[in-house]
Amino acid sequence: MFNFPSLTSGLIALIFLGLTGCQNNRIEVQKQKVGDVELAYYTRGSGEPLVLLMGYKGTMAMWDPAFIEELATNYTVIAFDHRGVGLSTDSKENHTTIAQMSTDTAGLIRALGYQKVHLLGWSMGSSIAMQVALDHPEILKTLILCAPNPGGKNQAYRPEVYDKLTSLHTSKEELLSLMFPETSQGHLAAAAFIARLKKAIVEGAVPNDVDINQQTIKRQSSALQSRSTDNHLYDLLPTIKVPTLVAGGMQDVIDPPENAQAVASRIPFAWAAYFPGSGHGFTSQDYLQFSRLIHVFTESENTIE
Repeated sequence: MFNFPSLTSGLIALIFLGLTGCQNNRIEVQKQKVGDVELAYYTRGSGEPLVLLMGYKGTMAMWDPAFIEELATNYTVIAFDHRGVGLSTDSKENHTTIAQMSTDTAGLIRALGYQKVHLLGWSMGSSIAMQVALDHPEILKTLILCAPNPGGKNQAYRPEVYDKLTSLHTSKEELLSLMFPETSQGHLAAAAFIARLKKAIVEGAVPNDVDINQQTIKRQSSALQSRSTDNHLYDLLPTIKVPTLVAGGMQDVIDPPENAQAVASRIPFAWAAYFPGSGHGFTSQDYLQFSRLIHVFTESENTIE
C-alpha cells in the first residue's frame, strides 16, 4: 500500500474525528422531514439546483471544498447526509437500501420545492442516482454519474479492495489510499484534499459533520451487497432517458473504469469522460476540469431544451 507520511501527524484524526473551528461565516445546516427520517442538508451558490449524492461511509462534509466552490459558481449546490449519516436521523427499522435512499432523495427534492434538478452521484451515490432516474425521471434535468457500478454479474471489482473498503477495521488512512492512486501524483492529490477539507471545516465553509456510526456503516454495507448481486440494474439502464454524463478515474481500484464504460454504453446517448492519472477520488483530484465539464454538459442540454 502506498504510504501517506504527510497525513499521519494527527491531521486525519482532526478531520475525521471532528474539530471545533471558527464560528464566523459557518454555513447553515438545515433539516427536512422526509418520510420516516429527517435529512440534514446545506446549500451553496446560486443558479439551477444541483443535488449531490455522497458515497459509502461519507457525509456531506466530505465533498472536496474546491469542487463545491467551483460548482457553486454556476449552480445552487445542495449537499445532504443520507439517512443515518452525520446529522441526519434514521429509522429504528433497517430500511437502508439503494431503493430507499432513492426515495429519500426524491422526497427531499420535492420537499425543498424543486421541480427539476441536476443530480450528481458519486460511488454508492451514483447507484442511488441511477435508481432515481429509473423511478423518478420527472424530477431530473440531467444525471451525472461519478464512478458508477452496473451491479450484479456485469460489474468489475477487486475482492481484496472491496473487503478493505467495507471492513469496520479499515483505518481512515487506508480508506484514503483507496481513493487516490498509489503514485506521487495521487499522494499530492490526497494531501491537497485533506488540507482543503481541514481549512474549510475550520472556517465553517462546510459543516463539522464527519462522523458515521457503525450501525449505519453496516446498513450501507448491506445495501451495497444487495446491489452487487442484483442483475436488474444493468438490464434497466437502456430505459433511462434523462441526459446523462458518466465519468470515472482511469486508475480507480474501487470501481474500475470498466464499470463506468459499461454504464455509459447502456444509457442511450450518454456522455462519457475518463480522467487519466486519477482514481476513485477524481472529483477531488480533477475537480477543476470535471466541474467545467459538468457546466458544458448541462449547458448543452439546456440549449437542446
